[in-house]
Amino acid sequence: RRRDALNICLRQEDEENQALIPLLLGSLVKCDEIATKHLVHTQGRKDGKRIKMAIVDWGNLDMGVLKPEWVPSSFGCCPFFVAQSLEAPLCLNYVNSLNISKNKLTELPIEIFHLKNLTNLNASHNQLTSLPE
Repeated sequence: RRRDALNICLRQEDEENQALIPLLLGSLVKCDEIATKHLVHTQGRKDGKRIKMAIVDWGNLDMGVLKPEWVPSSFGCCPFFVAQSLEAPLCLNYVNSLNISKNKLTELPIEIFHLKNLTNLNASHNQLTSLPE
């Protein structure tokens, strides 16, 4: 249902639907249990608790564009990161896997390459013409 709602919003040009996109993208972030088990540091946490790594599945959404501002804003309102008391800038450090395959993207925002712990990027089956420098 979230994917259906997101696809509707992606097709609409009005401001109200566009404002919902980061919220809906954020709802597609899940815990990467395997990567979390291997995470030994507690960077960013004052209470010493282990931060969970994330899998982001934005594949097969029929996205023609992934706006640069959607990356940090979707993580900032994501229930997965909010539950860990992580704010948007820190969230970027805990994305392990990003699936943006089977969309209609012609370019990737540079923000994707700022995900410092990203080990798996699937951007297959898009219409990419170049990569950011």
